[in-house]
Amino acid sequence: MTAANFSGHIIRRQKNKDRRRTSNETSCLLTAKKLDHLPIVTWKQTKDNNKKQKAHDRKNHPAEVLNRTTTVPVEPLVDVENIARVDRILFRTEDDIIMGIVYIPPENTRYTSENAMSEIEIEFLELQKNKHLTDFIDVNEFNDIHVLDDLKIPRIRNSSDTVVNTYGRKLIQFCKNNNMYILNGRVGKDRVLGKPTSRSISVVDYILCTANILCKVDDFEVSDFCNLFSDIHSPLCLSLTVNGCNATQGESEVINDKNVHIGKWKHEKTIEYKNNIDVDKVNELLLNVMSKYDDISSVDQGTVDSIVSDITTVLLSAAKDTFGVFTKNSKNIGGEGNFSNKDWFNKDCKRLDKNFEKAEDFINTMALIYLKKDFDSQKNITKKSWTRILNYITKTCALR
Repeated sequence: MTAANFSGHIIRRQKNKDRRRTSNETSCLLTAKKLDHLPIVTWKQTKDNNKKQKAHDRKNHPAEVLNRTTTVPVEPLVDVENIARVDRILFRTEDDIIMGIVYIPPENTRYTSENAMSEIEIEFLELQKNKHLTDFIDVNEFNDIHVLDDLKIPRIRNSSDTVVNTYGRKLIQFCKNNNMYILNGRVGKDRVLGKPTSRSISVVDYILCTANILCKVDDFEVSDFCNLFSDIHSPLCLSLTVNGCNATQGESEVINDKNVHIGKWKHEKTIEYKNNIDVDKVNELLLNVMSKYDDISSVDQGTVDSIVSDITTVLLSAAKDTFGVFTKNSKNIGGEGNFSNKDWFNKDCKRLDKNFEKAEDFINTMALIYLKKDFDSQKNITKKSWTRILNYITKTCALR
Protein backbone atom coordinates (compact mmCIF):
# COMPACT_ATOMS: atom_id res chain seq x y z
CA MET A 1 0.00 0.00 0.00
CA THR A 2 3.32 4.57 -2.25
CA ALA A 3 3.11 7.01 -4.75
CA ALA A 4 0.05 4.97 -5.29
CA ASN A 5 0.13 3.27 -1.90
CA PHE A 6 0.59 -0.45 -2.37
CA SER A 7 -0.97 -2.75 0.14
CA GLY A 8 -2.09 -6.27 0.76
CA HIS A 9 0.32 -7.79 -1.74
CA ILE A 10 -0.42 -11.45 -1.16
CA ILE A 11 2.24 -13.78 -2.55
CA ARG A 12 0.90 -17.23 -2.92
CA ARG A 13 2.90 -20.38 -3.66
CA GLN A 14 0.81 -23.50 -3.92
CA LYS A 15 1.68 -27.19 -4.02
CA ASN A 16 1.64 -29.38 -7.13
CA LYS A 17 -1.97 -30.35 -6.56
CA ASP A 18 -3.20 -26.74 -6.76
CA ARG A 19 -5.09 -25.71 -9.86
CA ARG A 20 -2.90 -24.87 -12.84
CA ARG A 21 -2.21 -21.44 -14.16
CA THR A 22 0.20 -20.35 -16.88
CA SER A 23 3.02 -17.88 -16.36
CA ASN A 24 1.41 -15.56 -18.89
CA GLU A 25 -1.67 -15.36 -16.65
CA THR A 26 0.58 -14.56 -13.72
CA SER A 27 2.16 -11.63 -15.52
CA CYS A 28 -1.29 -10.28 -16.38
CA LEU A 29 -2.33 -10.02 -12.73
CA LEU A 30 -0.33 -6.86 -12.20
CA THR A 31 -0.86 -5.23 -15.59
CA ALA A 32 -2.31 -1.86 -14.60
CA LYS A 33 -3.47 1.16 -16.51
CA LYS A 34 -3.84 4.76 -15.39
CA LEU A 35 -5.98 5.04 -12.30
CA ASP A 36 -7.38 8.56 -12.47
CA HIS A 37 -10.21 7.89 -14.94
CA LEU A 38 -11.59 4.79 -13.26
CA PRO A 39 -15.15 4.68 -11.87
CA ILE A 40 -15.62 4.17 -8.13
CA VAL A 41 -17.34 0.86 -7.59
CA THR A 42 -16.89 -1.92 -5.11
CA TRP A 43 -14.72 -4.96 -5.65
CA LYS A 44 -16.49 -7.31 -8.01
CA GLN A 45 -16.17 -11.05 -8.26
CA THR A 46 -13.32 -12.14 -10.56
CA LYS A 47 -14.39 -12.61 -14.17
CA ASP A 48 -14.77 -16.20 -15.21
CA ASN A 49 -14.19 -16.31 -18.96
CA ASN A 50 -14.39 -20.07 -18.98
CA LYS A 51 -18.02 -20.87 -18.24
CA LYS A 52 -17.20 -24.54 -17.81
CA GLN A 53 -14.65 -23.92 -15.07
CA LYS A 54 -15.34 -26.16 -12.13
CA ALA A 55 -16.80 -24.75 -8.94
CA HIS A 56 -13.90 -26.39 -7.13
CA ASP A 57 -11.41 -24.24 -9.04
CA ARG A 58 -13.37 -21.05 -8.49
CA LYS A 59 -13.60 -21.74 -4.78
CA ASN A 60 -9.83 -21.97 -4.45
CA HIS A 61 -9.08 -18.82 -6.40
CA PRO A 62 -7.38 -16.34 -4.02
CA ALA A 63 -9.62 -13.52 -5.22
CA GLU A 64 -12.67 -15.47 -4.06
CA VAL A 65 -11.36 -15.44 -0.51
CA LEU A 66 -11.06 -11.66 -0.59
CA ASN A 67 -14.51 -11.34 -2.17
CA ARG A 68 -16.04 -13.29 0.71
CA THR A 69 -14.37 -11.24 3.43
CA THR A 70 -14.01 -7.69 2.10
CA THR A 71 -16.66 -5.10 3.01
CA VAL A 72 -14.70 -1.88 2.35
CA PRO A 73 -15.70 -0.13 -0.91
CA VAL A 74 -12.82 -0.45 -3.35
CA GLU A 75 -12.30 0.26 -7.01
CA PRO A 76 -11.19 -2.44 -9.49
CA LEU A 77 -8.60 -1.56 -12.11
CA VAL A 78 -9.53 -2.11 -15.75
CA ASP A 79 -8.36 -5.40 -17.32
CA VAL A 80 -6.88 -6.58 -14.03
CA GLU A 81 -8.40 -9.48 -12.16
CA ASN A 82 -6.95 -9.11 -8.70
CA ILE A 83 -5.94 -5.47 -8.19
CA ALA A 84 -8.11 -2.75 -6.65
CA ARG A 85 -7.76 0.79 -5.39
CA VAL A 86 -9.19 2.09 -2.11
CA ASP A 87 -10.01 5.77 -2.01
CA ARG A 88 -7.63 7.75 0.20
CA ILE A 89 -10.55 9.32 2.07
CA LEU A 90 -11.20 6.02 3.87
CA PHE A 91 -7.76 5.94 5.46
CA ARG A 92 -7.00 9.68 5.21
CA THR A 93 -3.76 9.05 3.37
CA GLU A 94 -2.10 11.32 0.82
CA ASP A 95 -2.73 8.87 -2.01
CA ASP A 96 -5.14 6.08 -2.81
CA ILE A 97 -4.19 2.63 -1.55
CA ILE A 98 -3.55 -0.13 -4.07
CA MET A 99 -4.41 -3.68 -3.01
CA GLY A 100 -3.46 -6.70 -5.08
CA ILE A 101 -3.49 -10.48 -5.06
CA VAL A 102 -0.80 -12.38 -6.94
CA TYR A 103 -0.63 -16.10 -7.59
CA ILE A 104 2.76 -17.67 -8.38
CA PRO A 105 2.81 -21.27 -9.64
CA PRO A 106 4.80 -23.61 -7.38
CA GLU A 107 8.37 -24.65 -8.03
CA ASN A 108 9.39 -27.63 -10.12
CA THR A 109 6.24 -27.72 -12.21
CA ARG A 110 5.62 -27.16 -15.91
CA TYR A 111 4.04 -23.81 -15.02
CA THR A 112 6.99 -22.48 -13.00
CA SER A 113 8.29 -19.11 -14.19
CA GLU A 114 11.83 -18.12 -13.27
CA ASN A 115 11.00 -14.48 -13.98
CA ALA A 116 7.78 -14.35 -11.94
CA MET A 117 9.19 -12.18 -9.15
CA SER A 118 10.96 -9.90 -11.64
CA GLU A 119 7.72 -9.36 -13.55
CA ILE A 120 5.89 -8.57 -10.32
CA GLU A 121 8.56 -6.07 -9.32
CA ILE A 122 8.37 -4.33 -12.70
CA GLU A 123 4.59 -4.01 -12.41
CA PHE A 124 4.93 -2.76 -8.85
CA LEU A 125 7.31 -0.02 -9.97
CA GLU A 126 4.91 0.91 -12.77
CA LEU A 127 2.11 1.36 -10.23
CA GLN A 128 4.29 3.76 -8.27
CA LYS A 129 4.68 6.16 -11.17
CA ASN A 130 2.63 9.34 -11.04
CA LYS A 131 2.90 13.05 -11.75
CA HIS A 132 4.66 13.64 -8.43
CA LEU A 133 7.62 11.41 -9.34
CA THR A 134 10.67 13.20 -7.93
CA ASP A 135 14.12 13.56 -9.47
CA PHE A 136 15.98 13.27 -6.18
CA ILE A 137 16.51 10.73 -3.39
CA ASP A 138 15.16 11.39 0.08
CA VAL A 139 17.43 9.68 2.59
CA ASN A 140 14.55 9.28 5.03
CA GLU A 141 12.53 7.39 2.43
CA PHE A 142 15.38 5.14 1.33
CA ASN A 143 14.91 2.85 4.29
CA ASP A 144 11.85 2.81 6.52
CA ILE A 145 13.11 0.26 9.02
CA HIS A 146 12.75 2.82 11.82
CA VAL A 147 8.96 2.61 11.37
CA LEU A 148 9.04 -0.90 12.82
CA ASP A 149 10.83 0.39 15.91
CA ASP A 150 8.45 3.34 16.30
CA LEU A 151 5.42 1.03 16.15
CA LYS A 152 7.13 -1.59 18.36
CA ILE A 153 6.94 -4.17 15.59
CA PRO A 154 9.74 -6.76 15.81
CA ARG A 155 12.30 -6.74 13.03
CA ILE A 156 12.70 -10.51 13.22
CA ARG A 157 9.62 -12.48 12.16
CA ASN A 158 8.39 -15.64 13.82
CA SER A 159 7.63 -18.57 11.53
CA SER A 160 6.79 -22.21 12.02
CA ASP A 161 8.20 -22.96 8.55
CA THR A 162 11.98 -23.46 8.77
CA VAL A 163 12.51 -24.45 5.12
CA VAL A 164 13.46 -21.71 2.64
CA ASN A 165 13.26 -22.46 -1.09
CA THR A 166 14.23 -20.41 -4.13
CA TYR A 167 10.95 -18.50 -4.23
CA GLY A 168 11.33 -17.68 -0.55
CA ARG A 169 14.74 -16.10 -1.15
CA LYS A 170 13.39 -14.16 -4.12
CA LEU A 171 10.48 -12.93 -1.99
CA ILE A 172 12.87 -11.66 0.68
CA GLN A 173 14.95 -9.90 -1.97
CA PHE A 174 11.80 -8.35 -3.44
CA CYS A 175 10.92 -6.92 -0.03
CA LYS A 176 14.43 -5.51 0.43
CA ASN A 177 14.45 -3.92 -3.03
CA ASN A 178 11.10 -2.19 -2.57
CA ASN A 179 11.00 -1.41 1.17
CA MET A 180 8.11 -3.79 1.77
CA TYR A 181 7.41 -5.79 4.90
CA ILE A 182 5.90 -9.22 5.51
CA LEU A 183 3.07 -9.15 8.05
CA ASN A 184 3.10 -12.91 8.72
CA GLY A 185 4.67 -13.66 12.10
CA ARG A 186 5.15 -9.97 12.84
CA VAL A 187 1.86 -8.27 13.75
CA GLY A 188 -1.51 -9.03 15.31
CA LYS A 189 -2.45 -12.47 16.55
CA ASP A 190 0.20 -14.04 14.31
CA ARG A 191 2.99 -12.03 15.92
CA VAL A 192 4.09 -14.79 18.31
CA LEU A 193 3.13 -17.96 16.44
CA GLY A 194 3.85 -17.43 12.77
CA LYS A 195 1.25 -20.07 11.92
CA PRO A 196 1.50 -22.18 8.75
CA THR A 197 -0.88 -21.19 5.97
CA SER A 198 -1.45 -24.67 4.58
CA ARG A 199 -2.52 -27.94 6.16
CA SER A 200 1.13 -28.96 6.39
CA ILE A 201 3.75 -26.86 8.19
CA SER A 202 4.48 -24.62 5.21
CA VAL A 203 3.98 -20.86 5.07
CA VAL A 204 3.15 -20.24 1.42
CA ASP A 205 0.66 -17.35 1.66
CA TYR A 206 1.88 -13.89 2.62
CA ILE A 207 0.61 -10.36 3.02
CA LEU A 208 3.10 -7.60 2.22
CA CYS A 209 2.75 -3.85 2.66
CA THR A 210 4.84 -0.70 2.59
CA ALA A 211 5.92 1.06 5.77
CA ASN A 212 3.31 3.84 5.61
CA ILE A 213 0.52 1.27 5.95
CA LEU A 214 1.92 -0.45 9.04
CA CYS A 215 0.33 2.17 11.30
CA LYS A 216 -3.06 1.30 9.76
CA VAL A 217 -2.78 -2.42 10.58
CA ASP A 218 -5.17 -3.26 13.40
CA ASP A 219 -4.82 -7.05 13.37
CA PHE A 220 -3.54 -9.94 11.27
CA GLU A 221 -4.06 -13.65 11.72
CA VAL A 222 -4.03 -16.94 9.88
CA SER A 223 -7.52 -18.35 10.35
CA ASP A 224 -8.32 -22.01 10.84
CA PHE A 225 -8.55 -24.12 7.72
CA CYS A 226 -11.97 -24.17 6.07
CA ASN A 227 -12.74 -26.20 2.96
CA LEU A 228 -15.26 -23.53 1.98
CA PHE A 229 -12.35 -21.32 0.88
CA SER A 230 -9.67 -23.76 -0.29
CA ASP A 231 -8.61 -27.37 -0.39
CA ILE A 232 -5.37 -26.90 1.56
CA HIS A 233 -4.87 -23.19 2.26
CA SER A 234 -6.00 -21.27 5.34
CA PRO A 235 -7.58 -17.81 4.98
CA LEU A 236 -5.48 -14.77 5.86
CA CYS A 237 -7.42 -12.13 7.82
CA LEU A 238 -6.13 -8.55 7.78
CA SER A 239 -7.91 -5.74 9.66
CA LEU A 240 -7.07 -2.13 8.87
CA THR A 241 -8.02 0.92 10.90
CA VAL A 242 -10.36 3.18 8.94
CA ASN A 243 -10.36 6.75 10.23
CA GLY A 244 -13.79 8.30 10.67
CA CYS A 245 -15.53 5.47 8.78
CA ASN A 246 -17.75 2.55 9.60
CA ALA A 247 -16.48 -0.18 7.28
CA THR A 248 -18.44 -2.92 9.07
CA GLN A 249 -21.73 -1.76 7.62
CA GLY A 250 -20.28 -1.36 4.13
CA GLU A 251 -20.86 2.40 4.30
CA SER A 252 -18.51 5.28 4.90
CA GLU A 253 -19.16 8.73 6.26
CA VAL A 254 -16.19 10.99 6.86
CA ILE A 255 -17.05 14.06 8.89
CA ASN A 256 -14.91 17.11 8.25
CA ASP A 257 -14.94 20.05 10.66
CA LYS A 258 -15.33 22.38 7.68
CA ASN A 259 -18.61 20.66 6.81
CA VAL A 260 -20.11 21.07 10.30
CA HIS A 261 -22.30 24.17 10.57
CA ILE A 262 -24.29 25.78 13.37
CA GLY A 263 -28.02 26.25 12.95
CA LYS A 264 -29.45 29.64 12.02
CA TRP A 265 -29.87 32.32 14.66
CA LYS A 266 -33.34 32.44 16.17
CA HIS A 267 -34.26 35.62 18.00
CA GLU A 268 -36.67 33.83 20.33
CA LYS A 269 -33.73 31.80 21.70
CA THR A 270 -31.65 34.84 22.69
CA ILE A 271 -32.10 34.28 26.44
CA GLU A 272 -31.33 30.56 26.08
CA TYR A 273 -28.15 31.46 24.20
CA LYS A 274 -27.03 33.80 26.98
CA ASN A 275 -27.67 31.11 29.58
CA ASN A 276 -25.58 28.59 27.60
CA ILE A 277 -22.48 30.78 27.69
CA ASP A 278 -19.94 29.21 30.04
CA VAL A 279 -19.49 31.86 32.76
CA ASP A 280 -16.46 30.13 34.27
CA LYS A 281 -14.59 30.24 30.97
CA VAL A 282 -15.57 33.89 30.49
CA ASN A 283 -14.12 34.76 33.91
CA GLU A 284 -10.98 32.79 33.09
CA LEU A 285 -10.60 34.71 29.84
CA LEU A 286 -11.14 38.01 31.64
CA LEU A 287 -8.38 37.24 34.14
CA ASN A 288 -6.07 36.29 31.28
CA VAL A 289 -6.76 39.58 29.46
CA MET A 290 -6.21 41.63 32.62
CA SER A 291 -2.90 39.90 33.29
CA LYS A 292 -1.73 40.74 29.78
CA TYR A 293 -2.87 44.35 30.28
CA ASP A 294 -0.60 44.66 33.31
CA ASP A 295 2.37 43.46 31.24
CA ILE A 296 1.54 45.00 27.87
CA SER A 297 5.14 44.72 26.65
CA SER A 298 4.86 40.92 26.46
CA VAL A 299 1.80 41.03 24.18
CA ASP A 300 2.41 40.09 20.55
CA GLN A 301 0.29 39.01 17.59
CA GLY A 302 0.25 35.41 18.79
CA THR A 303 -1.14 36.46 22.18
CA VAL A 304 -3.94 38.45 20.56
CA ASP A 305 -4.81 35.59 18.20
CA SER A 306 -4.95 33.17 21.12
CA ILE A 307 -7.33 35.38 23.11
CA VAL A 308 -9.60 35.93 20.10
CA SER A 309 -9.64 32.17 19.44
CA ASP A 310 -10.64 31.42 23.04
CA ILE A 311 -13.46 33.97 22.94
CA THR A 312 -14.70 32.55 19.63
CA THR A 313 -14.70 29.03 21.07
CA VAL A 314 -16.85 30.10 24.03
CA LEU A 315 -19.39 31.87 21.82
CA LEU A 316 -19.58 29.07 19.26
CA SER A 317 -19.94 26.43 21.95
CA ALA A 318 -22.99 28.24 23.33
CA ALA A 319 -24.41 28.60 19.82
CA LYS A 320 -24.04 24.85 19.14
CA ASP A 321 -25.86 24.02 22.36
CA THR A 322 -28.64 26.47 21.54
CA PHE A 323 -29.22 26.16 17.80
CA GLY A 324 -27.75 22.72 17.10
CA VAL A 325 -25.39 21.66 14.32
CA PHE A 326 -25.73 19.96 10.93
CA THR A 327 -23.32 18.52 8.38
CA LYS A 328 -23.03 19.58 4.77
CA ASN A 329 -21.88 16.97 2.26
CA SER A 330 -22.69 18.74 -1.00
CA LYS A 331 -24.33 21.82 -2.49
CA ASN A 332 -27.74 20.17 -2.26
CA ILE A 333 -27.85 20.03 1.53
CA GLY A 334 -30.47 17.65 2.78
CA GLY A 335 -32.65 18.30 -0.23
CA GLU A 336 -34.10 15.88 -2.71
CA GLY A 337 -31.42 14.61 -5.10
CA ASN A 338 -28.55 14.79 -2.59
CA PHE A 339 -26.73 11.60 -3.62
CA SER A 340 -23.05 12.51 -3.02
CA ASN A 341 -22.92 10.72 0.33
CA LYS A 342 -24.31 7.50 -1.12
CA ASP A 343 -22.00 4.52 -1.67
CA TRP A 344 -23.16 3.99 -5.23
CA PHE A 345 -22.46 7.62 -6.20
CA ASN A 346 -19.24 7.13 -8.22
CA LYS A 347 -17.18 9.31 -10.55
CA ASP A 348 -19.46 8.70 -13.52
CA CYS A 349 -22.46 9.87 -11.50
CA LYS A 350 -20.53 12.91 -10.30
CA ARG A 351 -19.43 13.85 -13.83
CA LEU A 352 -22.93 13.53 -15.27
CA ASP A 353 -24.42 15.37 -12.32
CA LYS A 354 -22.04 18.29 -12.94
CA ASN A 355 -23.03 18.38 -16.61
CA PHE A 356 -26.66 18.41 -15.54
CA GLU A 357 -26.01 21.37 -13.21
CA LYS A 358 -24.19 23.28 -15.97
CA ALA A 359 -27.10 22.83 -18.33
CA GLU A 360 -29.46 23.91 -15.58
CA ASP A 361 -27.42 27.08 -14.98
CA PHE A 362 -27.55 28.02 -18.65
CA ILE A 363 -31.25 27.13 -18.88
CA ASN A 364 -30.49 24.90 -21.84
CA THR A 365 -33.76 23.02 -21.95
CA MET A 366 -32.87 20.32 -24.49
CA ALA A 367 -29.45 19.60 -22.99
CA LEU A 368 -31.04 19.56 -19.57
CA ILE A 369 -33.50 16.85 -20.61
CA TYR A 370 -30.90 14.55 -22.19
CA LEU A 371 -28.31 15.02 -19.46
CA LYS A 372 -30.93 14.38 -16.80
CA LYS A 373 -31.75 11.09 -18.54
CA ASP A 374 -28.06 10.15 -18.67
CA PHE A 375 -27.63 10.90 -15.00
CA ASP A 376 -30.77 8.96 -13.98
CA SER A 377 -29.65 5.98 -16.07
CA GLN A 378 -26.17 5.93 -14.51
CA LYS A 379 -27.67 6.37 -11.06
CA ASN A 380 -29.95 3.36 -11.49
CA ILE A 381 -27.13 1.18 -12.84
CA THR A 382 -24.74 1.96 -9.99
CA LYS A 383 -27.45 1.60 -7.34
CA LYS A 384 -28.40 -1.85 -8.66
CA SER A 385 -24.74 -2.86 -8.84
CA TRP A 386 -24.15 -1.73 -5.27
CA THR A 387 -27.24 -3.60 -4.06
CA ARG A 388 -26.11 -6.83 -5.76
CA ILE A 389 -22.68 -6.58 -4.16
CA LEU A 390 -24.14 -5.99 -0.70
CA ASN A 391 -26.45 -8.98 -1.15
CA TYR A 392 -23.51 -11.11 -2.29
CA ILE A 393 -21.46 -10.12 0.76
CA THR A 394 -24.41 -10.82 3.07
CA LYS A 395 -24.95 -14.28 1.60
CA THR A 396 -21.28 -15.27 1.72
CA CYS A 397 -20.91 -14.03 5.30
CA ALA A 398 -23.95 -16.08 6.27
CA LEU A 399 -22.20 -19.22 5.01
CA ARG A 400 -19.30 -18.73 7.42
